[in-house]
Amino acid sequence: MKKQLKYLIIFGAVLVVLGGALAALLLTPNDGDETSSGLSTIKIVDREKDTVEQVELINTHGTLHMVRTGNDKWEIPAMKGLPMSDDAMAILAGDVSFVAAYQKLESPKDAGEYGLAPAQATAKATFSDQSELVFELGNEIAGDSGYYFRVQGEEAIYVVPSDIGDSYLSKPGDFISSVMIAINILSDVEQNQSVGTIDLPWMTLAGETRSSPIEIKKRENIQKLHVGAAAFFIVEKGNWAWIEELRMVELLEPFKTIMAIDVPVVRPTDAQLQEYGLKTPFSTCAFTSGGQTYFIKLGHLEEGLYYAMVDGVDVIYKIGQESVPWAKTIKADLVSKKICMPSITTMKSVTVTTRDGTYKFDVTFSSKEQQASMVDRVRWNNEEIDESNFRSYYLNLIFPMGEEPAQTVPTGKPALTIIYDYQDGDRDVVDYIPNGARRYFAQVNGVGYFNVRDYYVDKIIADTQKVIKNEKVDTDF
Repeated sequence: MKKQLKYLIIFGAVLVVLGGALAALLLTPNDGDETSSGLSTIKIVDREKDTVEQVELINTHGTLHMVRTGNDKWEIPAMKGLPMSDDAMAILAGDVSFVAAYQKLESPKDAGEYGLAPAQATAKATFSDQSELVFELGNEIAGDSGYYFRVQGEEAIYVVPSDIGDSYLSKPGDFISSVMIAINILSDVEQNQSVGTIDLPWMTLAGETRSSPIEIKKRENIQKLHVGAAAFFIVEKGNWAWIEELRMVELLEPFKTIMAIDVPVVRPTDAQLQEYGLKTPFSTCAFTSGGQTYFIKLGHLEEGLYYAMVDGVDVIYKIGQESVPWAKTIKADLVSKKICMPSITTMKSVTVTTRDGTYKFDVTFSSKEQQASMVDRVRWNNEEIDESNFRSYYLNLIFPMGEEPAQTVPTGKPALTIIYDYQDGDRDVVDYIPNGARRYFAQVNGVGYFNVRDYYVDKIIADTQKVIKNEKVDTDF
């Protein structure tokens, strides 16, 4: 939207909301000042934005130099190498090439009463014809009604819109892009083979909030996923534990584009890193996407916003909690309570060990078409058993759910062990170990988090005797 049109819209809004008389009252700077008749906008400067060659901005944040580098392009040499916002620099160029006032004061008093001696900010614009204009910004008028303003060397004092004042009071961080990270979005085909819509095969969560890092990887064999589990798992001591699908989706979706709310510090000192909690981060997240590795660290939480940094970018951001749902995540928040739920169509054999013995069930399919939906034949002890009854038994094998995180890890022998041997040569081993009254500790490949109810385990043990005798196995829990 052109500046001229923007100002007319703002001006119109003031008329509608406040009414002509009230607007005039709000824009009266001090008792005794007379105002010009009418409230139509007054052009102070009207030049093409692309004629702005340089801008020197001086305010309480220091001095900033901006230079033109091309058509509608500017840069700030002192901030070279940082992720700049082209839009923010273009806005500043526009705010020195076109300025329109709401009002011109007819009988202004001493400039100091308007915050113009000294000025709150100055903007020196150099144009392509080598002419220069210096603008001075004064105090803000109560009610967000604008700022006092004048051209250096002229007596006239104006009231300009608030966005001009905000532009002249910009800090260096306001010219940094608010996009902290933007990563690959998967194609429709890739999404059908994954969880969520982004490319993120590896992640590690660490920081002061966790006793040890949490390493998360993507399972490459998507066809072998557990029912209801994401294509991601936690790696621990060389083993893994499935992550709940919905929880993983919640973690992944904000990664599409991570936006900052503010950039309070550019090129922070060690003292500032310490001040904002980024010297020893509260929480960190390292991850890969599109072949590139990223690293985010979070510092102190203040008024619902985290101070944050991205590896390789020498600025401190402020970011909303909703953008970093992983900030306080621990292992127990992620691990699926579905202990182990592989699809039967991926099985080569299932071996069950109870106190009564060890039973190996060989699963075969007569064709690829059948494999997609049903078992063709199941053998135990070199004899065929009823495949329909075995499918009911298999549902009971994968049914146990975690009840609560285990407070202790038992060291006794398992009462039940289930070994899933897959057609691709992989294997999962599930153990259920007695752990107090009416509970078993469940672990997969040596790693566990939850207790399960004794009823699940006891039923599987009993059903094992039924299935080998072709006695009906029910799936009622």
